[in-house]
Amino acid sequence: MKKVIFILIAGAFLSTSLISCSKKCGHCDLNGSSGPNYCSADNHAVYDAAVSSCGTGGGTWVDK
Repeated sequence: MKKVIFILIAGAFLSTSLISCSKKCGHCDLNGSSGPNYCSADNHAVYDAAVSSCGTGGGTWVDK
């Protein structure tokens, strides 16, 4: 019985960790103005592109 409870607790911890990691959101600050918010849960490719282009364009990425 202890093994079953341990497995359930470990599974809940892992699923919570994966969900929280996939909900990264942020925006780019460039010259004092902030751009639109992007979230990795909505579209991970668009989020990664926004982070990359922010740094390339001289902005600062701000996580929320």
